[in-house]
Amino acid sequence: MPPTILRGSLAVLLAAALFGISGAVARLVFRDAALPPMVLVALRMTLSFAGLLPALALANRNLLRVPRGQWLPLLLWGAGPMLLVQYTYFLAIAETNVATAIFLEYLAPVLSALYGWAFRQERPGPALLAGIVLSVGGAGLLVLGGEQGMTLSPLGLAYGIGAAFAMAWYSVWGGRFEGRVGPWAQLVWGMGGAALAAQFVTPPWVLAPYLADRSLWPFYAFLAVLASSVPFGLYIYGVRALPATVAMIIATAEPVVAAVVAWFLLGEGLRWLQLVGAGAIVAAVITVQVSAARRNQEHPGRAEAGPVEARPAR
Repeated sequence: MPPTILRGSLAVLLAAALFGISGAVARLVFRDAALPPMVLVALRMTLSFAGLLPALALANRNLLRVPRGQWLPLLLWGAGPMLLVQYTYFLAIAETNVATAIFLEYLAPVLSALYGWAFRQERPGPALLAGIVLSVGGAGLLVLGGEQGMTLSPLGLAYGIGAAFAMAWYSVWGGRFEGRVGPWAQLVWGMGGAALAAQFVTPPWVLAPYLADRSLWPFYAFLAVLASSVPFGLYIYGVRALPATVAMIIATAEPVVAAVVAWFLLGEGLRWLQLVGAGAIVAAVITVQVSAARRNQEHPGRAEAGPVEARPAR
């Protein structure tokens, strides 16, 4: 294996692992420290933006450049779908469990493909149809496959499905910046828009008491560095060293890592039917994304309404 491919693969795998671990750690803080999800999201966006902006400015200011005419759409993208992904995902974790929340959110690539079918006249091929069947069936098993059937709260289910729609919106809109805004600039200024919008939901005077709690400072450092800046950087490096299809497949390790860590750290396990459902969702994601990558190679002029590989939402 060429060294570049190996380094890229390890970077994407480590990024997926860190993103997966962050969900379990957040659930632990929700449970033991009574930190509300809305506060966590506001702090995550604000601290990550405050850390990444000066770091990139010192490293290479060119990474932060945004062409004239792209500022408003970019900030709105951050304040809209980027922030909404954060809210719905962490609210789903708080209401259900880590594994259920993340696997429901992983329905997003299928929703993105359905958007292309409905609004871009992209004919549904066998891969999309298979992805729909696998994802719907997998979600059904995940929700209904517990010990006593439907044990998931309606609110938790709504947040999980909402996270999938928010991620699909994030990906479709975010893909429009491809070739116009660099990945680091899109990430940082998107976070800036999200951080600004979050202050209207959770104002600074509400955040202040949580920031003053020194027992939570290690978590805040983890949230801003190991759960945000580092995995984002690793992911952006990895997808530039790998074929897009390979990066997408490796990235599906995230929900698996999240489920395993939640099992060890929180004792949140999945029953065998739910594991089958989770596996079906991962298979659906791989099927749809591999098909999308192949279509992009065959028709490079057509933008695919799929995930933004170099711009993860979490």
